[in-house]
Amino acid sequence: MELQHINFKIYSSTPETISFENTVHIFHRWIQDKTLEGILIDVADYSHVPSGPGILLIGHDAFYSLELGHENRMGFLYNRRTIQEGDNQSRIESALRSALKAAFLLAKDESWDNKVQFVSKEIRFFINDRMIVPNKESSFLAIQDELQSSIDNIFGTEKKAYLSYEQEDSRSRFGIQILLPSPLKLEEYVL
Repeated sequence: MELQHINFKIYSSTPETISFENTVHIFHRWIQDKTLEGILIDVADYSHVPSGPGILLIGHDAFYSLELGHENRMGFLYNRRTIQEGDNQSRIESALRSALKAAFLLAKDESWDNKVQFVSKEIRFFINDRMIVPNKESSFLAIQDELQSSIDNIFGTEKKAYLSYEQEDSRSRFGIQILLPSPLKLEEYVL
């Protein structure tokens, strides 16, 4: 199974301090300043959509968003759009590093009125392609070792993460909750 369209959502521990309006300005500045790798194209405001994509930074290779999503939990989402070379583990690690870096940059932005943090003990991993990875337990069994190895490579084996799969509606995207033993500190993982 070749994993593409890899997504990571890093939950916010301070959802009450987040302003969608401010996020729009930050994402526009990221485009102007070329803050992230790759081509950043535009910003879209979907904050009016209940449990929707929130504020979306559209890039050629990836989408970045600050969103509530279907689980109605504020977080930063990285959504890899284009096909990546390499093996599954390298693609997972690349997507997770990109998500951690962008969430770190968003949290440390000085334009927030109140401090924004992403120090949750949970991260959501999912694949945005139901044809490649159907939402079935067999997909979890096929992916779990590569995902666990990728997480261990980034967070270290001393922070052994627990992977939790609960099949929802088979029409929904395949996803795994990554449960960390201690709260995530983004600055430790940004190169």
